[in-house]
Amino acid sequence: GFLMGVVVPLSLAAVAPAQTEELVPPPTPVTVHSVGGPMPGGPMPSVSELAHEVNPGLPPESEVVGLPQMEPGHKPDESHKVPPLPCVFAEADWIYWWLSSARVPVPLVAFLPPGNQPEAPGILGGNPAGFDVFSGARLRVGGWFDPEGDWGVEGSGFLLARQQRTLGALSDSGGNPSLVRPFLDASDLQTVLVPVSVPGVLVGTLTATAALNYEGAEANVVAGLVRQGWRLDALAGYRFLDLRESLNILQQGQVLPGAVLDGGPLGPLGGGTSFLIGDRFHTTNEFNGCQVGLRAQCFYQAVDLQLVGKIGVGDNRQEVQAVGATFVTPTPGGLAAAGGQAGFTSANGLLVQPSNAGTFGRDRASLISEIALIGGAQVTPHVRLTVGYSALYWGGVVRPGDQIDPVINSSQVPLNPAFRPGAVQGPARPATLFRTSDLWAQGLVLGVELSY
Repeated sequence: GFLMGVVVPLSLAAVAPAQTEELVPPPTPVTVHSVGGPMPGGPMPSVSELAHEVNPGLPPESEVVGLPQMEPGHKPDESHKVPPLPCVFAEADWIYWWLSSARVPVPLVAFLPPGNQPEAPGILGGNPAGFDVFSGARLRVGGWFDPEGDWGVEGSGFLLARQQRTLGALSDSGGNPSLVRPFLDASDLQTVLVPVSVPGVLVGTLTATAALNYEGAEANVVAGLVRQGWRLDALAGYRFLDLRESLNILQQGQVLPGAVLDGGPLGPLGGGTSFLIGDRFHTTNEFNGCQVGLRAQCFYQAVDLQLVGKIGVGDNRQEVQAVGATFVTPTPGGLAAAGGQAGFTSANGLLVQPSNAGTFGRDRASLISEIALIGGAQVTPHVRLTVGYSALYWGGVVRPGDQIDPVINSSQVPLNPAFRPGAVQGPARPATLFRTSDLWAQGLVLGVELSY
């Protein structure tokens, strides 16, 4: 409008004939619109209105090709917008995990039917021995060094509630049914049976108690890789895991009144004599190593979905401890052919002998990996609720049941007719095995996160 107001008078002046005789009518006045301020008496016209005033042949603004129109009050779609990162955060989780079953590859006790061959696989042992579901807690804290989330740190730790499980087999008051503990004699690999109960002669019980403690911690440096529509973080840091398990096997027996049980070198065990044979295996695994991982997170309005994967390698300090004992307590006349001795005590059990008794340790490289799929809901600007699934793998751990050697030198078993106390005669069995297996922990995770 402004240019036309200036150009038109100049054009008219240029084409006017150079005649001094005739009066030239004055040019038609052209309205000059002001620029940068409102027009007197009304709002400032739009660019398209000014262009249409100069050239009435132009199409209206709504028909101009290539100029997208935006409705009044329209806002861009922000449903997938990445929310701002908190400066600091703390998250508390309740975990509900299943752990892979521990193996007990040898039968601990079995029925002895009339054919004098123990029934397989036995009452206890010879199959996996699992625990119930574990409950536990996990705490995660961290923060970012910058608002863009380029660098941050975080750490977490978890602890499962200690769990103990006891299984057993026992006879009635008359010694029924007949229960035995089978093992292979190291001299000829033939099956030898140690009585737990004998009808009319011996009442007895055998219990196996397993216990487990599991905990861990980690500390990571976090680097932000993607912040456009979704988040992708890289993690690198330190990982610690600690697994402690025990398996206690306890056999108790008492000779029935008026009966006699062969006590081997101890002589016949008379009525009322009681005895106890115990074997204990304890294992420890302690992992210290480094790990790397990725964490991806996508958003839709107030909910998000997070996928985490980590892998680590390091040293696993393994320890195996084996302890055995046998106690014989007679009543008067209970040890009829043993010179009237007050009792008998030995550091030998059945599955633990001098050849494998003690504490043994070694270091081995181990691999761990973890995966988690977590959904979250931002219920307030500072509170986020989470629910999901996580799984943690640990390769090459020692567990108590795997350390039981079914081959035993019978000359070292108290109450066995072949028992020879003192120096080991024949093969040094049972042995310390250091047999390993893999451990899986997986299950549900429920949590609440506070951020600021």
